[in-house]
Amino acid sequence: MTYSRRAALATAYLLLISLGLIAYLAGFFSRSKPTINVLFITLDTTRADRLGCCQYSKAVTPALDRLAEQGVLFERAYSPAPLTLPSHATMFTGLYPPEHGLRTNGRGRLDTSIPTLPEIAAKAGYDTAAFVASFVVDSKFGLDRGFGVYNDDLSTAEVADEAIHRQRDGKLVVDAALGWLQQPRETPFFCWVHLYDPHFPYLPHEVEFGKRFADQPYDAEIAYTDRQVSRLLEHLTAAGLDEQTLVVVVGDHGEGLGEHVERTHGYTVYDATQRVPLIVRLPGKAVAGHRCQQPVPLVDLAPTFLELLRLRVPAPMTGRSLSAALSGQPIENRLCFGGTDDPFLQNGWSPLQFLVDGDWKYIRSTKPELYDLKQDPGERKNLAGSTDPELARRFAQMEQQLDDLQQTLVPRKTAAVQLSANEQRALESLGYLGGRKVENSTGTGEILPDVKDMLPFDSAAQEAHELLHAGQIEPAMVKLKEIIAKSPTHVAARIFLGEALQNQNQLKAAITSYQDALKIKPDSTDALLHLGTAFVIQGRLNEAIAKFDEAVRVDPESSAAHYNLGLGLAQLGRLDEAIAHYREAIEHDSGFADVQTALGNALIAMGQTDDAIACFKQELQINPRAVDARINLAVLQSQSQPQAAHQYLLEAIQINPKNAQAQYNLGAFLMLRGKASEAIEPLSEAVRLAPNHPRARKELERARAQVQENTTQMSNPKE
Repeated sequence: MTYSRRAALATAYLLLISLGLIAYLAGFFSRSKPTINVLFITLDTTRADRLGCCQYSKAVTPALDRLAEQGVLFERAYSPAPLTLPSHATMFTGLYPPEHGLRTNGRGRLDTSIPTLPEIAAKAGYDTAAFVASFVVDSKFGLDRGFGVYNDDLSTAEVADEAIHRQRDGKLVVDAALGWLQQPRETPFFCWVHLYDPHFPYLPHEVEFGKRFADQPYDAEIAYTDRQVSRLLEHLTAAGLDEQTLVVVVGDHGEGLGEHVERTHGYTVYDATQRVPLIVRLPGKAVAGHRCQQPVPLVDLAPTFLELLRLRVPAPMTGRSLSAALSGQPIENRLCFGGTDDPFLQNGWSPLQFLVDGDWKYIRSTKPELYDLKQDPGERKNLAGSTDPELARRFAQMEQQLDDLQQTLVPRKTAAVQLSANEQRALESLGYLGGRKVENSTGTGEILPDVKDMLPFDSAAQEAHELLHAGQIEPAMVKLKEIIAKSPTHVAARIFLGEALQNQNQLKAAITSYQDALKIKPDSTDALLHLGTAFVIQGRLNEAIAKFDEAVRVDPESSAAHYNLGLGLAQLGRLDEAIAHYREAIEHDSGFADVQTALGNALIAMGQTDDAIACFKQELQINPRAVDARINLAVLQSQSQPQAAHQYLLEAIQINPKNAQAQYNLGAFLMLRGKASEAIEPLSEAVRLAPNHPRARKELERARAQVQENTTQMSNPKE
């Protein structure tokens, strides 16, 4: 063979290799581009055992049941916390709460150094959007990172005493999500839809189901949520997207429903609140109808998503992919870990941690628990402390397993920003923040109360609070005094008793009750705010401001604390400081309607009329039925926009005909427009509603005199 021929063959060989390499690289890069859509649906407060696919005979969940038939149902999925924010943060990061730093609802923000699932998806080219139903996952808490659209607009939310309880109907959430999903796009989507309806309080949804769930409103909420899920799935089918969309439906935590005394969630870690539904459908990857009976933790979701989407994990995750289970293969044993700090943060009781290993469950508290879930799925027979050698060995083994697992966790230092100084010190003294074993005392020899001992009192306190809000003050006070006699350290009972006493105008006794609560828990924001409010009523404004200021220092993100401090400062004429706190309150809760009113009033006093008008209009966006905002807008715009002012007053009266100020303002406005005869009716109503109104009676007399004068002039025209 000549040199030239050998060279030609070599060149041809290299060319083939190059072409093959180019083809391989082209295939590699094409595979790295996103091709699968993602519909991620989280069901708030949803127990696994309330779905038809989980053998609940009373369930009306056809959409979820059908989805389970089409995909893989994980029958024993465990949430890391009985709380929405920590659980969702775990699902998005593949880290446990001590690692990502969000331990409870309403405190802190996810650290920007932690990669999130939507952030990774967005960087890979996904069109990302989230549609959430509750303030508890508001963008301020950091779960919005990576989403091109984060729809947390709660302007249509139900009225709630606290921002953290503000929510919107699942239908509205799905309406918004469908509006986005139906938009044309050239890249795959990652869409998160959060449905909050099963959360307390439960509605029977009689419009949809008649009287079917009259005695089981929680089941009605699950059935209603199923209908919203169905709408999303129907869209995928109608758009021809079923085959190319990964659908994941998961609960963030369950609900006590009275089991183990707990009515709702947050304080215990039994399966009622920790075992949640998890369904995964992906044609070609998830075996239709497969049921995985092995316990799996929700910390495994993020790595599972990333493997299925063929996306790189940018940072270590504690969770492991469940992709093998999706194909029907057995997976290695998963330890399921979780816990709750809320018993301590709310009441100073022992925090809880749990570990599930196969059929065994261990709960760490002042009084530890051990359950054989196979023989005792309801967790009724505590085997901790048994003299049986095998059970004693199992107990010691799980204690050690929990210790070993916690040693592998690297707690986020940023978790400290969610805690007050006293809470931080106390949890550190327990060895809890560092992931070490709970010693069940504060380091001073004081043993923390166990949740099991305290929950009956807490449940009774909640019942008393419901009586209080129903206007049954005396029965509520009797119950609360009984609770305090039996459980002197129950903080909430003392605060509720203070409310009842204040309602009865027994301010001195109410103040004592609030002060007693603060002796037990000096960092109680609720007690500080209630005490400050009582001081305001007594005219002790400086002392009130001191308490509100302390509440701000305890919880700098408390919109209520900033709002109350602003009100106090405004009364002292310190308007610049008041406005700063009002703006801070809005920063932490943009849906706080009352603070817009207060800010608008302060701006009027500062002569900033245009800014005040903007505040009142914003209040109407938040609360379309706000009467005072309409009255204020009418006053401010009576000269510049009289027609709009007139309409605002008519709307205010339509919303609340018994509002004397609205009636008076309408009458005064009509008088200014020379319509005395029309002014008489609203002015008469203002006098009837508020006989001591400072100007209504005089203005009514003036209107009548004007009408009389007009009548006289008409009957005696000038010649």
